[in-house]
Amino acid sequence: MNKYVAFLGGNTMAMPSVERLKMHGYKVIIIDRKPCEKAYEIADLVIVADIMKPKEVIDAVKNHELCAVMPINDFGIETASKLSIERKLPGLSEEAALNVTSKRAMKESWLKANLSTPIFQKFKLADVINGLFNWDNFPAIVKPSFAGGASRGVFKVNSKNEITEHVLNSQQFYLHDDVIVEEFISGTEHTVEAILYKGKSHIISISDKKNYSFSATVVQQLYFPGPIGNEQKGKIDALIQDACVALGIETGCVHFEIIITTKRIYLLEVGGRPGGGLNFFPIGFLSTGYDYPLEYVRVLTGEPPLLKKNGETFQLGWFFLETPTGILKEVRGMDEIKKHPNVVVSEILLPVGTKLNANFKNDMERPVYFLVKAKDKVTVDKLINELQEKLSQLNNPLITSANLNF
Repeated sequence: MNKYVAFLGGNTMAMPSVERLKMHGYKVIIIDRKPCEKAYEIADLVIVADIMKPKEVIDAVKNHELCAVMPINDFGIETASKLSIERKLPGLSEEAALNVTSKRAMKESWLKANLSTPIFQKFKLADVINGLFNWDNFPAIVKPSFAGGASRGVFKVNSKNEITEHVLNSQQFYLHDDVIVEEFISGTEHTVEAILYKGKSHIISISDKKNYSFSATVVQQLYFPGPIGNEQKGKIDALIQDACVALGIETGCVHFEIIITTKRIYLLEVGGRPGGGLNFFPIGFLSTGYDYPLEYVRVLTGEPPLLKKNGETFQLGWFFLETPTGILKEVRGMDEIKKHPNVVVSEILLPVGTKLNANFKNDMERPVYFLVKAKDKVTVDKLINELQEKLSQLNNPLITSANLNF
């Protein structure tokens, strides 16, 4: 195969999916403003370019033949759309790209199609900062219309003043000018991964989510497959199909966030790309048997998905640690945890010297995770508890302040 997959995004957790694509015989160009070190080891070519700048990327790959353009995060969606259109390759239309990167456009599309999504209003950033807006339905969720995902700038609020305060303190995340304020829905939270080919959606996986005790928006733990979510798979399948039609998505993949209540299923938001990091690989493969990177690249090259389940599947638990406030110095016991036969992968996400707050404000502030596998959820929970206890016994948690070495 002489043509390349243009892989838009080069962070560490995305590298297993690149390795999977190469295992299937695809040549891969990783494009990122700051590619991780491993990108240079495994990609056929690495191009340093800003994936949020379509012209820069289009110019950077002008001398390379492409078979697919693969965005793996929200930052690369617009560029992927323009590049795939320029190369006459399958992908998101410009309209669909807007709908999955603007929560305003996204939710307006769903409401127009009479789909279930929380009631919301949009306001201009400057108006919210200056208190020139009206909202009186509390509790509520405030979020940027576009911030790139990972819960950046997303908060649960209980007053108009809190809305202004949170937006003022997180305005660096507002990449569009719209502020979204929506009703808070109480229920179980889930993610849904799906592949689309010629307008038909096919679910890859459904997770159950659990947030940190101190946050309504930052995820601490996910289960794949999610027992609660998969009980509603038929209804979720139909809703995802309708939601994608409303957004104009024909080909690619989607990562949905939904809430299930006793009365209905609510669409929260969607990304026109795989779920972050390990969702793409190996989580989908180990928990459902579907080879997510292969299915994605097939539809992006104009081929139908195989939807073939492979090998043994497991119950997975993806767990992020809690930490006190302090400075990240070391994580004792990680080498031992990595060697555990039921630990798929465990990583330290932040560099030594990072200042940490015990109450994480977004997903990017979580410092350490481990992904474990077992035969059922009970065993997964038991294993996670054992690993946490082991880290505690080794005089962790991972932080040191001025005179304390944990």
